[in-house]
Amino acid sequence: MKRLAPHRNWILALSAAFVLMAGSNPLLRYMQDKMTLKQTERAEEQQRLAQNLQQLRDDAATAQKLSEAMDTSVVETMLAPVDRIQITARLETLARGARLSSFTYTLSPEQPFKPDGEEIEPDGIMQSDLTLQADAPQDGNVFRFIENLQQALPGRARLQRLSVERINANDKTPLATANVRMNAALHWLANGSRKTEVR
Repeated sequence: MKRLAPHRNWILALSAAFVLMAGSNPLLRYMQDKMTLKQTERAEEQQRLAQNLQQLRDDAATAQKLSEAMDTSVVETMLAPVDRIQITARLETLARGARLSSFTYTLSPEQPFKPDGEEIEPDGIMQSDLTLQADAPQDGNVFRFIENLQQALPGRARLQRLSVERINANDKTPLATANVRMNAALHWLANGSRKTEVR
């Protein structure tokens, strides 16, 4: 006992420290878990902010590209009132350029455009249905004609239906001006036609 007497204080201090550590272990674990949770939440929040910032940068870059590519004369042409007589002349010019023969078309009367489920009709936007039939030397002539037509019409022309069928089944027949027949339908949205003033 006398040997332990000088070390009694150290032994008591170590015992007290051991007891304190054993008792505070759950508290330390709780504090550590709480700090880990806060760090995880902070990391998730930083990730969300980084994604939002990247989305804003992407949107700004897209808007910049669009503004650089935007040609005001093209926009004015698209938004100008439509001259339907000029449109029919353009159809025939495009058909001749694509080497279409027996070309016929039907352009339905304008109807106010009303989007599905919308209560309000967009002011001045009209819709028409355009049906086309023609013969062509090859299907490439047809596809080129449809692509040029969609670009030439003001507003937006959406292809609804297109069929191309061979009308000369004999493979030994030389290439003629009418080897395939096209039937197509487009849904056309544009500003209303020009109104003629009555004096």
